Amino acid sequence: MNNQNLNLFDVFKILWKWRKTVSIICGIAIVAATVVAFIMPNYYKSTAIFYAANPAMNDRQNLFREQAGNLPLEYFGTESDVDRVLQICKSAEVTAYMINKYHLGSHYKIDSTAKFYNTKVREEFKDNSNIQRNELGAVEITIWDTDAKLAAEIANDIVQTADDHNKQFFINNNEKSIALMKKNKEEKQLEVNQLTDTLAKLHAHNANADLINTLDMKKQSAVKDLASLTKLFEQFEAAASNDFSTVNIIEKAYFSEKKDKPLRSLIVIATLLVTLLVTTIALLIMERWKVIKPELEK
Repeated sequence: MNNQNLNLFDVFKILWKWRKTVSIICGIAIVAATVVAFIMPNYYKSTAIFYAANPAMNDRQNLFREQAGNLPLEYFGTESDVDRVLQICKSAEVTAYMINKYHLGSHYKIDSTAKFYNTKVREEFKDNSNIQRNELGAVEITIWDTDAKLAAEIANDIVQTADDHNKQFFINNNEKSIALMKKNKEEKQLEVNQLTDTLAKLHAHNANADLINTLDMKKQSAVKDLASLTKLFEQFEAAASNDFSTVNIIEKAYFSEKKDKPLRSLIVIATLLVTLLVTTIALLIMERWKVIKPELEK
């Protein structure tokens, strides 16, 4: 072993020479890893899967289409619809809502008086959750928790909360449209009332027939406009009162009876391999120190 090159046979010779030491170190590592692995709590996984719905399905013009032959609507949402719902699911607002609702700081056993308490709770929650779009374009919400039922409940609640937040955008737009329709309808109703009163006075005073006919035609036109506005107003109100969802749930989250992690055997095996590797490197350096030292001193 005085040559500069070190082959595999030399490595085995060193390990055999120090086999008792290696065995003791690896044995201690296995025992320590086993103890740590079995102290670690079990985590259960629950996953909810959904597609973003097409919000146009609930628009007034689509709910009250007069022609059945109109172009069919896509039931599922576009890429932008998926991105919007996905972003809502990942938002700080939804995260804070889940943390507060389920008292996750206490559940995670994080000291409320500790520095950066809120940050620690959020980081713990993010470590125990995964929200992503899968290869089929659906949104997957996965939660890990030591409480299997709680994991499922949180996953389903995120879906519902994201749906509620997403719906609010369209509800707000509907409310603006309803307010505008109501204003236009009231203005048109006022115009009809004024024309009606004016015509009544003109008839009472035997006014010019041409003037009466002109105002009567204007009134008929205003009445038609009022009827159209009233119809639109009623349709907007009906659309706004329609109970709709912006997500299509494919799979609800259910609590698992089998733990997902930790993989205790894998922890023990990985610890053994790392310990063996580090020990081997240390022994090689120690055995070849006489050769290595002059090289380092150059």
